[in-house]
Amino acid sequence: MQPKAFELLLYLVRNRHRAVDKDELQDALWPRSIVTETALTRCVMKARRAVDDDADRQAIIKTVHGHGYRFIAEIRDEPASAGPGTQEPAATQTAPVAAASASRRGRPFGIAAVLVVAVAALWWYLAPQAVSGDVRLAVLPVENATGEPELAWTRTGLMALMNRMLEDQGVAVVSGDSVSSLAGDTPLDELLDDDGAFRPALQKTTAATHIVGASLGSEGGLYRLTYTIEGGRRPERRTVVGPEPAALIRDVAATVATLITEGAPDNDRISSVSSDDFVNEAYARAMSLQYEGRYAEAQRLFQVVIEQEPDLFWPRYEYALTARNLRDFDNAERLFLALRDETQGNGELAHEAAVHNSLGVMYMRQRRNDEALRAFEATAELAADIQSTHYMAVANVNLGLLAKNKGDLPTAHDHMLRAKAVYEQSDIESLPGTLLNNLSGVLILMGQLDEAEQYSLAAIDNFRLTGKRLYESYALSRLSTIYRRRGLFDEAEDAAVRAKVVREELGDRRGTAASLLTLADIAHGRGDLTRSHQFALQARDIATEIDDQDVMVDALSTMARSELALGKPRDAAARYAAAEAIARNHEDRMNAFGARYGLARAWIAMGDYDGARSIADQLVAESVEAGRLREETAGHNLYAEIHMQRGEWSEAVAALDLVAEIAHDIGDNGLVTSAYAKLGRCWLELDDLDKAGVYIRHVLLERPTDADTGRLHARMAAAAGNFIAAASVMRGARSRAGESWTVEDEELLAYLEARAEQEAAAE
Repeated sequence: MQPKAFELLLYLVRNRHRAVDKDELQDALWPRSIVTETALTRCVMKARRAVDDDADRQAIIKTVHGHGYRFIAEIRDEPASAGPGTQEPAATQTAPVAAASASRRGRPFGIAAVLVVAVAALWWYLAPQAVSGDVRLAVLPVENATGEPELAWTRTGLMALMNRMLEDQGVAVVSGDSVSSLAGDTPLDELLDDDGAFRPALQKTTAATHIVGASLGSEGGLYRLTYTIEGGRRPERRTVVGPEPAALIRDVAATVATLITEGAPDNDRISSVSSDDFVNEAYARAMSLQYEGRYAEAQRLFQVVIEQEPDLFWPRYEYALTARNLRDFDNAERLFLALRDETQGNGELAHEAAVHNSLGVMYMRQRRNDEALRAFEATAELAADIQSTHYMAVANVNLGLLAKNKGDLPTAHDHMLRAKAVYEQSDIESLPGTLLNNLSGVLILMGQLDEAEQYSLAAIDNFRLTGKRLYESYALSRLSTIYRRRGLFDEAEDAAVRAKVVREELGDRRGTAASLLTLADIAHGRGDLTRSHQFALQARDIATEIDDQDVMVDALSTMARSELALGKPRDAAARYAAAEAIARNHEDRMNAFGARYGLARAWIAMGDYDGARSIADQLVAESVEAGRLREETAGHNLYAEIHMQRGEWSEAVAALDLVAEIAHDIGDNGLVTSAYAKLGRCWLELDDLDKAGVYIRHVLLERPTDADTGRLHARMAAAAGNFIAAASVMRGARSRAGESWTVEDEELLAYLEARAEQEAAAE
């Protein structure tokens, strides 16, 4: 029986005189975690299975609908018999033994079942991996005090190595990301107070009960690892000396485990990697490369480790991770599934949680959302069983990303906040960079740019301090998007270029292409359409080089957007059609959807309204059937654009009202603002300045520097009879529009300036 199932059964037995509601059970079983009701339901299922009960019979655990659960089996006391080989009878004892009032096989839930439960519980609480007390250890990055640049890998590599060894010994270890972001590159001695204790902030921000920090030096051809351990007693400072840096970590891990557990751990269990110093160093070096996002190099070293020690879990797991991150999905899936099957039968629940989570991430990247959902739910269930703060938070982050991909932003935001709360309820103040960055991404879509910027900046700092340069580039790209949405094009370009530099230095060609597409988006926002097209063309060339169809689709669609804005709808239509064909061929539904939407807009520009409407009909029908609300708005937006091109302003308003309503429901403030901009234009054409003003004022607040906003504002001022202001605003729009400035724009400006002169003369 798994420990959580046992705890649930025990709690119900103790409270058998009443029905226990679900909230009470969740608080009792997961007092420091935020879990879903699904975790409780599965825990009940496991408890029933362990005592030969089920949801249909309910002879032992009864479901009280709308409330919770109750233990209903008969309780009786029976004397415990002496075991075989006992020299003399044991003293009479009483033990609670339950008997089912009814059983599938007509037998009571008696001594045998209780013994099974008791033995399972005893094993769990007395096994070597069970550390007494609420121990939580933070292992700091190892300071490289040797002055040897070639030993830079020891900083995160030796930290990761020690973490793995201690985790296998049953010590709860704080995430390396959180610790690294807090300690940074600070020398070990500067992290200590005058009395040799670690600064209080270290424990406060990580919620660690114990901290280990180490400094690597060299003398006489040997390496010296000086480390300090603190927690529950005065700080202890020790030193080990040896010929290789990685060789010292096993001794340190054994000593730390002994001190923390206040006993003699099974040192043979400290074999997460190997007892071979060469293999240990290869693993540590590989982990350091993994931190930096240098996946191909890391993979080669993990392969060395596996060749030497083929049965070890973590090297095989990390190898599968590198395959996933290198987008070798077929190989990664094969490796992860093998690890999943292995861990499901060996009782290593933390290992199983890691595999399910990584499988889910891979499925999500492949847009296999149903499989991803099942994997993340399994991760959350296992996290609840082992009370893992890390995996409970990670599961919520990933469930949030799935919801975001579906366009359900409120649910996505809720999951992200749950993940944040998991850390906060564990008194962890240093949040992981991945959580910060993903929360920023959701907030961007919700239009909450100020808050999004705060999280993006925090994520960048976190990744920089942890040495995760590739992830730093992700956060820089997100920051660039925020600045782009605000119309701060210089700042947006600076962040995008910084991200591109990191990716180029790491040899990340796919990431470099993504940065080029970000720069294309920024150039498009400036109105520099030719430059935008050039950036997208460079991204297309990289996609061809690395044979990446996802990047190819994005590049073609970006080129098409520029061509459409440059007044080349036929070229744009051809690009969109090519992008859709590639996406469909690779079963990439979302990109196929986006390309088809762009194709419809190109057809509208060419006057093919019937063709565009047929696409709109398809998009709406498919989205409604699948319940994808955000995608549904694309079809209604097309209806609106067709009506606007035809001068059917009232019909356009009806379509846009529906877009705005859905956008409000899903929490997409950016989409709301876009709909309001079009509604403002429609109501101007319908001569209702009051209604137009409501929408246009909202757009001015959200996008004050946007050239399209300037065009709309100028029309509003002209409709109100203020031609001097209208001409001034339109000139400002021209300064920002670049190549998006059209002949029609110039004609409108000329008209406004003429009327402004008349207005000024009249004054």
